[in-house]
Amino acid sequence: MLHFTASPGASPGSHLRYRPEVDGLRALAIVPVVLFHAGLGFPGGYVGVDVFFVISGYLITQLILKRADFSLPEFWERRVRRIAPALTVMLGASLVAAWLLLSPNDLQRFGRSLVAQSVLLSNVFFWRDSGYFDEGVVRPLLHTWSLAVEEQFYLLFPFLLVLGRRLPGPWLVRSLAALALVSFSISVWGVYRHPLPAFYLLPTRAWELLLGSLLAALPARLVQRKALKELLSWGGIGAIVLASVVYESDVRFPGPAALLPCLGAAAVIAGSSSGQTSGGKLLAWAPLVFIGQISYSLYLWHWPVFTAALYVFAPLSRADYVGLIALSLALAIASWRLVEAPFRDRRLLPRRRAVFGFAGATTALLLAAGAWLAGGDGAPQRWKPEALHYLESKSDSDFRVELGVAEVQAGKLIELGRGGAGPVELLVWGDSHAMAILHVVDQMCRERGLRCVAATHSSSVPLLGFPGHGPYSLRDDADEYGRLLVKFVARERVPKVLLAAVWSSYQELDPERFERAVAKTAQALRGASTETYVLLDVPFPGFDVPTALAWSVQRGRAATGVSRADHEARGAKASSLWSAQAGSALQILDPAPAFLGSDDHYSLERGGRALYFDCHHLSTHGSLQLRPVLESPLGAFHPTARN
Repeated sequence: MLHFTASPGASPGSHLRYRPEVDGLRALAIVPVVLFHAGLGFPGGYVGVDVFFVISGYLITQLILKRADFSLPEFWERRVRRIAPALTVMLGASLVAAWLLLSPNDLQRFGRSLVAQSVLLSNVFFWRDSGYFDEGVVRPLLHTWSLAVEEQFYLLFPFLLVLGRRLPGPWLVRSLAALALVSFSISVWGVYRHPLPAFYLLPTRAWELLLGSLLAALPARLVQRKALKELLSWGGIGAIVLASVVYESDVRFPGPAALLPCLGAAAVIAGSSSGQTSGGKLLAWAPLVFIGQISYSLYLWHWPVFTAALYVFAPLSRADYVGLIALSLALAIASWRLVEAPFRDRRLLPRRRAVFGFAGATTALLLAAGAWLAGGDGAPQRWKPEALHYLESKSDSDFRVELGVAEVQAGKLIELGRGGAGPVELLVWGDSHAMAILHVVDQMCRERGLRCVAATHSSSVPLLGFPGHGPYSLRDDADEYGRLLVKFVARERVPKVLLAAVWSSYQELDPERFERAVAKTAQALRGASTETYVLLDVPFPGFDVPTALAWSVQRGRAATGVSRADHEARGAKASSLWSAQAGSALQILDPAPAFLGSDDHYSLERGGRALYFDCHHLSTHGSLQLRPVLESPLGAFHPTARN
């Protein structure tokens, strides 16, 4: 997490020089993070977490190595004073807000996350709780995953470092470097093989903290030449800004990509370690220092504020997020002045026993509250029956099947319709949006006695020559996956193929490659002698539809659907590329008219049931609206007697 270890010298008796540029470096990290979460630029703003890992590793290692009178109880007291009070206040406020706002299922999930946070395992919880179909899931405490990483590091690392202080000569530095190298190697391996645990867990993140530790263990005057110090300072600032601006959410991370912001943070610290540089003077500018000082509280508050507003008032505009940032800043300043500083400076609970007692008691209370919520049914009596009916649509889905290359290679596809042996009449190929329509395809195929199959994988567009997108996708296997399916169509002489995906999202990722992939895929399927049907994008609400509908009942206001103009603008480019390929062997199916209401907006519900189970995937009820659209590939289709 963005945990912000107190500046050396901020506490009595630390004997360490206060470096205001480190607080400025915190500001350089927290601002992109907040703007990234608000969708106001900085697509790689998440790298601010990594910058804080480096800072934390550097400062706690300095605290241990530079003090002859270091003691573990004092160290942990400092950590408790720094972390626990502001965190407890935020958790208490989030608990109250969760009770007032969250649906029963979401309140139960919140309770589980509160339990995990209380036992310092929220990073493990959010790793295990993550999944592709999570866009409509609210997680007010998601940001505490990184706090858990640091807390786990704080529990283990001081023992190693106290022992390491006794090592002769350069052996401490060598040992830290070896540990960092092992952790980095695991991180590189993990982002390619197991991206989710690689993102959340300590073994793949420890090298970032150890990089700061290694920097603290080296001589302070390691860099002497002024020109080199200036280069390190400005180069480090540039590296952090570059990563924040250039990186996207689909970058494999942490792994090698994390080197840019982490080395940037280390360079900034090293450049000013033995005297101020011009870059350090910029970071020591009073407004940046102030933002750095409140950065821990700002991080704690901004995410729950954003998620609560999005949960109740979605969708949010850019102006809304500007207002939410202002609110977060106000809460952060209040938290810093009234909670953080008094506890850190010992104006509140000056005795060690008292502060440990406070931490133990509040943790026990939060743990008990979380366990009660997690073990209950989410207190459904808080919501109107009509609202609860809409919330049931969150589970109105089936056919969430992720097929990989091995299954396709073995011909083990998803069976639809009558199943069993015999010729395959239709192949459905696509991503999670294709999964969302399999219910109605299966139903129509059963009615007609057809055997159909499907091959679906999240975040993997049904195109040749276009890579998977995001940690849940096929990624490097995407092209082989597609080629195997085209071979299957040709070998089995499948007469019809239906392609379905959220086309506009992939087109926006890489317009040129997407255009080439569309042409390549259309040509390959024509070569396989099959009729191809392309289902265009369904309207994309972009917010949790069942929750929005439930809140509309609670507030007595109707929820607004997607405007026709917005939908057409979003999918125009991808639609035009497919239309250019249309012909006798390739037909375009537009699902949007099936959802259009009388107000020129696409509906979110029909018959008192949500048409989506999250923010953009059709529910099974929603998929049934596509029956008229699918008449072309299935309406007059009868089983053939092919040999």
